[in-house]
Amino acid sequence: MPPPGVCLNIIKDRNQEGGMGTVTDPVKFRGQDFYWLRDQFLKNRQRFIDGTFPPDSSIIGPNLLSPEDMARVEWKRPHKMVASPCLFVDGGSRFDIAQGFLGDCWFLASVGALTRELQMLQQVVPNDQEFQRDYAGIFHFRFWRFGAWVDVVIDDKLPTIDGNLIFVHPTTKNEFWAALLEKAYAKVCGSYSDLKAGNVSEAMMDFTGGIHVMYKLKEAPPNLWDLMNRAVKFKSLMGCGTAQGATPENVELPNGIVQGHAYAITGVAQTFWMNPQYQVRVTSGTKGSDHPGSTNMVVSLLQKPDNGSRSLSPNHYIGFTLFAVPPEVRKFPASFFNNSSPISVTKAFMNVRETTQVFYLPPGEYVIVPSTFNPEEPASYLLMIFSKIHLSSLRQRKPLLPLVKNRISLWL
Repeated sequence: MPPPGVCLNIIKDRNQEGGMGTVTDPVKFRGQDFYWLRDQFLKNRQRFIDGTFPPDSSIIGPNLLSPEDMARVEWKRPHKMVASPCLFVDGGSRFDIAQGFLGDCWFLASVGALTRELQMLQQVVPNDQEFQRDYAGIFHFRFWRFGAWVDVVIDDKLPTIDGNLIFVHPTTKNEFWAALLEKAYAKVCGSYSDLKAGNVSEAMMDFTGGIHVMYKLKEAPPNLWDLMNRAVKFKSLMGCGTAQGATPENVELPNGIVQGHAYAITGVAQTFWMNPQYQVRVTSGTKGSDHPGSTNMVVSLLQKPDNGSRSLSPNHYIGFTLFAVPPEVRKFPASFFNNSSPISVTKAFMNVRETTQVFYLPPGEYVIVPSTFNPEEPASYLLMIFSKIHLSSLRQRKPLLPLVKNRISLWL
């Protein structure tokens, strides 16, 4: 008899195949049904309080506020802070939000990028809720989490000190969508303190279910302009970040850029600089393909946390290796990997949640071998493969079992 966890995973996978876990039929996070709960509290004329994420110090988390400040925290609903609270005022905009005490600029930069695409924003912040109608102190938000969309329910009690929101706060005093979204994301990550420090790509993935590709400007390809321009046309979210300076402080440079800070990229445009003597056009790019006859394939390896707390699930150093499979090979003993030269190996194993690589491959069969850098580091992983052309079905030879140095072999 297989272990109970294996059975539960099989049931979960089958449910997702039948529609559960999609953006239109998300998994109910912690089993909470927003519509049923809202109806019940409306019938009973009560305001919802989330027992799974209670409005107290436990959800703020450790090492975020001093004991003195924690003692001053009051949890208030928006209508206790302003006369006429709204979820949105004139739609969502990156100018709606201001960062609070929490160091989650990576999350807020992703939110700023999200506001550029109304359809994506409504996907994360459903438009079937408001303060003026059917209000019961309950709201819900949707995130893509490790292979499935989840619907996250929260109450609208927000942490304040002296009547002011501690964390993200609106630039328009009666607009609360961003503060509630931050609370919902804190819930899936474990607590508010679990939002401290991160990468823009992490939240963008959770807003879209997509994958990310990162470029260091010193190592960027010559067609970076074309890549970014296409990303805008295909409504991709983009962000960027600056390196930390000599101190942990966020120092503002003379050009206005802040060190150790995250930003949303809200547009891409060609720039022309005119001068009586000459004109400079800032652009670059190549036409056509540098890899004729090859298949463009994007491979993304995502590691999943072992518990519900983002900060208590440190990322392993992960990467993957790609091997070509000769036609006569149908089994993959250790000798295959010891005697075969890989086509590609992750350049640098990094302790990040996701690592992605683009491949240009001729038609054929390949083995993708995800692994941790160090042996004996068991963890759960999600491997995603994207291509513009049809790929044969992914055949998993040994599901989630160690192969070589705790590696998982997936045969494409």
